[in-house]
Parts: sequence; C-alpha cells; structure tokens
Amino acid sequence: MMDKYVKIRTVKAGFKNALSGLYWAFKTQINFKIHTLGLVIALSLALIFKINYYEWLILITVITGVLTLELVNTSLEQTTDAITEQYNKVIKQAKDVSAAAVLIYALYSLIIAALIFGPKLNELLN
Repeated sequence: MMDKYVKIRTVKAGFKNALSGLYWAFKTQINFKIHTLGLVIALSLALIFKINYYEWLILITVITGVLTLELVNTSLEQTTDAITEQYNKVIKQAKDVSAAAVLIYALYSLIIAALIFGPKLNELLN
C-alpha cells in the first residue's frame, strides 16, 4: 500500500515540476511567448473557419511540436549556461543547432498554417 502512495506522490510531484517549468518558460522566455501567441492565433483561426477533424489533428500536432522544441531548446540553453557562462565554441554550436531545430519546425508550422488557412482566407476575401 505504501508503494502505491509513494508512486502517486512522485507522479504528482512530476506534474507540479512540469507545470512549474512551463510557467517559468512563459514568464521568462520571449520566444516561448511568441510561439504561444502563434498558438492563440492558429486556434482562433481554426475556430473561426471551423476546420475539419484532420486539419485539427495536423494543427495540434504542429503547435505541440513547436512548443515542445522551444522548451527543449530552452532547457539546453539553461543547462549549458549552468555549466559555464564563458564562451565555449562547442556549447555555442550546440545552442545554435538546437535553435536551428526550432527555426526549421517553426517555418514548417507556418507552411502548414498557410496550407490550412490560405484557401479559407482566399475564399473569404474573394
């Protein structure tokens, strides 16, 4: 019985830590705020245009991917800054590659948004 209690406390603590990290990222990271704004815009457009089930699936997957990659990138930056704040070529390369991953996925998300919302906006304007 005690094992079950310990596991529940551990899971609860894990969720608390995850939410704390999410809150910290939103409060301190400008790029996370920008991606969150993108989320709000995309979800608003999705509701306005009443996108279909498959478009929702794709949109939610892309939004989740961008936010997740941004959190991983932030985690890498924080970890490397904790190791040393002095310039280190290898750390710079790691940070740059991590940021590039976010950039590529963010650009991909814009393409997906254009494919989903472009025709709907075009129809509305014409």
